[in-house]
Amino acid sequence: MRLIGAILIGAGVVAVVMVLALVQGGSPNDGAMVISNAVEGSDYVRLRTSVTVRGESSDGERPTFRPEGGAVFGDEVVFLDSTVGSLVTLTFDGSIVEIALDLPEGAGVAKPQFTHIAATLTGTLLVADMTNGQIWQYSREGRVLGAFLDGDERRASGISKPTGVTIDAQGRVLVADAGDQTIKIFNKAGKLLQSFGGAGFSPGRLDHPTDVAVGPDGLTYVADSNNRRVQAFDETGRSVRSFTQTNSALGLLLPRSLALDESGRLHVVDAFAGRVWVFGEEGAFLGSYGSSGAVEERLTLPEGVVIAGERVVVGDRGGGLLRVYGP
Repeated sequence: MRLIGAILIGAGVVAVVMVLALVQGGSPNDGAMVISNAVEGSDYVRLRTSVTVRGESSDGERPTFRPEGGAVFGDEVVFLDSTVGSLVTLTFDGSIVEIALDLPEGAGVAKPQFTHIAATLTGTLLVADMTNGQIWQYSREGRVLGAFLDGDERRASGISKPTGVTIDAQGRVLVADAGDQTIKIFNKAGKLLQSFGGAGFSPGRLDHPTDVAVGPDGLTYVADSNNRRVQAFDETGRSVRSFTQTNSALGLLLPRSLALDESGRLHVVDAFAGRVWVFGEEGAFLGSYGSSGAVEERLTLPEGVVIAGERVVVGDRGGGLLRVYGP
């Protein structure tokens, strides 16, 4: 695999373009995702490439790209960079483009702390802002289009620290709120439809939820980070399943981000474990990836995961990279 990089500076937009020349291997597994045996260190999918989005800081000690959540946007994968407030887009024709997000303005609006993004069914993006307790609407070009929640709805919902956001097949917006430890579901117009969870450790309770995803089975999956588990909730908001056990004696350590593949398998990014765990139906552990291979190929502080077809893209904050896995 060869990586060719170039930096382009255009009218007010800095774009980092990487051209990836993928050299396909001759493995008999090419063309299909293969689940490995649930053995320590075995990979679920192969690392195809690692893309450095931006170099190290001036002191040379830390990466300047700190990916947060991501989303699939058409035939592209978009990640949020919390360092500078930008969108980093990866296309599978081999390019990466970075666009700075306009900052929201207005009375009482502080400098935002963006935490997650979701692509709407109408071609815009929703960006969670933990500082202002708001979900902002953005164009694909990075222009702020306004607040998703108006003042009355925002106050009525009690939203304060949105850490994760996703959109289901019906266009409803699901938000993980680490302020009151709940999952909030809004309609397309920003009206609160349902809220469930609440602070605690018992089933159905949450402690710092960081991401939410909706499966093909209709269940809502929540990364319940500080409780070291993923919970699945039915349409009434009742916890029906919990994912905690892996092939590690420690189990989940700090689940941060979730994604479901086309077969309904759940991919769980574990920041402390430095890997992605994969679970099947009824919470059965299937395997993991991201922790094997050469040291420079291992995840160090993964934060987000996006699945686009047979490609899995993981944001690695520790390395300042996007890592692409696939058959």
